[in-house]
Order: sequence, then structure tokens, then C-alpha cells
Amino acid sequence: MAVPADLHYLRSMMHHVGPGVLEVGSHNWQGIGGNMHDVVVAAGRQWEGCDLEPGPGVDFTIDILDDDRVAAVGRTWSTVLLFNLLEHVYDPATALRNALRLVEPGGTCVVCGPAIWELHDFPADYWRPLPDFYLEFARREGCTVEPDSLCWSLNEFRYLPGRAPRTRILPVDALTRDGQKQVPSRLTATTVYGRPRAGVSIGLQRLLNLTGRVTRFPNVGLGVVLRRT
Repeated sequence: MAVPADLHYLRSMMHHVGPGVLEVGSHNWQGIGGNMHDVVVAAGRQWEGCDLEPGPGVDFTIDILDDDRVAAVGRTWSTVLLFNLLEHVYDPATALRNALRLVEPGGTCVVCGPAIWELHDFPADYWRPLPDFYLEFARREGCTVEPDSLCWSLNEFRYLPGRAPRTRILPVDALTRDGQKQVPSRLTATTVYGRPRAGVSIGLQRLLNLTGRVTRFPNVGLGVVLRRT
């Protein structure tokens, strides 16, 4: 599944993409532009797709969390794509590790996904992996992060001291309608993270000597290219 920002990111990273490409989670639910096929082919690369279920854009089925099934594929590709997939698997580290098993030595794995985005069930929505996850994964797994690839839409994430607005604490049932999780429209990325009160937040941090508790935070999504060594 893809949004326009994903297509733009992949085009900008095409110099890291090899001649043979496998996209994991390639089922084309959206129709036109629902996976990376057109971007990859337009760049002169060969594209294949796999997913949990057969359907449009799926050349073979696979559960990326199933170690034995991944081993049974018996092939590797110069580049494996994971776009908007890791938030939908219970164990993102295993999914990413198995994706790298499908990458030939020296090849790349291009990952893109949301950081702040509405909850969406395909079939479930578990995580929002952040930059430190990818950096630590690369350190533990012995792969490298391409220096120009760890990109995200930056915003400032600031802690708001004191009592949080009532709308920031919701029962789980309030995020569910017809069995699907959702965030009510009033709870945008700005209200959830307190930005309408950022001025107050900054003043209180200075007063309480908490100004160091400021970090860059992805506003929408982020992408990274991991290279298998």
C-alpha cells in the first residue's frame, strides 16, 4: 500500500536500488499506485511482489514472520522493499530480519512507513517504528544504514509539563468503530502531541529548567535504506 510520499521517497533512493526488486506486502488494494511496481519498472528495474494473500500485484504468497517459509523461497534479490508494512506485523524486528534474508549480499532493503499517521487495520495496526529502531537494528544485525537515506518529515516534539488535556487520554473503545481502530478527527497529530500549546510548553520548560527535553520527531513518516554486508 502506498501514498504519494512513498513514491517520492523511492524515486529519491533509486540509486540504492539494484536491478532485481522484490516488494513484500505488494497486494495492490488501491488499484493504480497501490504498490511500487510502476516506479520500479519506470526506472528500468525488474519487479516482483509477494504478500500474505494472493491477489493483484502478488507473484507468490509468504508470511514474512515465518522463518521456514522465508528460507524455502530459495532466492535472493538485489533489493527488497517494505513499504507501510512493519506497522502491521506483530514482530517488526523479525519481519525486517527475514526481509534481509531475501536480499543478496551487498544488496539493499528499502523501508518506509508512518511515524504519525491515522490508525488503520490491514489487518491490524501495532507499531510506529522510529529512527532509533532502524539504527539499533542495523547495529545488532551487522548491516549498515545508507547515510543519505534516513529521511523523515521533521517537526519538533515537545513534552508538555503539567496536567495533560483531557482529550489526550481515551479508552480503547473510543478508538474503535465497527471493529476498526481510528482516531477521532479532533485528535490530529498536533493535538495528540500538544502543539497548540507549544508556546506554553516552551515557557514552562524554561522555567523548570527542562529545555533539554526537546527532540526532533517525524511529522508524517520516515524511510531508510539498509545495506546487507
